[in-house]
Amino acid sequence: AVCSRPTWLLVLLLQLPSYRSLTTKTGTEVVVPSSLGDLHLMEYGARGAPVAIGLHGSVHKDWVLHEWDKVAKALAMQDGYNVFLPNLFAFKDVKPDALVNALLDVVHWANRGQQSAEGYKPDKIPLLMGKSWGGFQASQIAALPSQPVQSLVLVAPCCLPDEGPSISSKAAVFCAEDDPMIKEVEKLKPRLQNMQLFHTEPTGGHHILESYTPLIVDFAR
Repeated sequence: AVCSRPTWLLVLLLQLPSYRSLTTKTGTEVVVPSSLGDLHLMEYGARGAPVAIGLHGSVHKDWVLHEWDKVAKALAMQDGYNVFLPNLFAFKDVKPDALVNALLDVVHWANRGQQSAEGYKPDKIPLLMGKSWGGFQASQIAALPSQPVQSLVLVAPCCLPDEGPSISSKAAVFCAEDDPMIKEVEKLKPRLQNMQLFHTEPTGGHHILESYTPLIVDFAR
């Protein structure tokens, strides 16, 4: 799906920094070789733990890269995840069926030496999160025939197709009621066969709100 120019302009305006998007940069930068080339990521938590990956929005700003930071820190500290936040600005035109291979490369890299461990699933992403453009990518990846996503968290996904295959992943969806992207969320809801949480806030705009963090942590347990 390709967003129209007005939709992209709206997304750009909605993602202007605000007090709600302030973040804490406490991760460790790592570089992981992948099918797309080297991926630069911020990492939280211990290696060998279940992997969570957070995909950012489309606006090419440093703060956009760090919108998932507080969620990542909480998932690592409270749920024991190994969380990766990739910088995908160089890969914004990549298709979901190509991006998923690179994300699975991250899962394999994080779990190298763990392949024989009980419960290790080499072709699954334990937890995939996406906001705005990242939410589009995450939902499209979860809808692939290989069903590579175990749990899915979406925050204000944009540019979703009007129709698409069902998504069987356990899912949680977040959006503020004053965010026009809530219309995109409504289009997606019928496709989510295992949606366990749909949470809205009256206000908050196009941001990952602090109030979402404890709900995501509870969902991911």
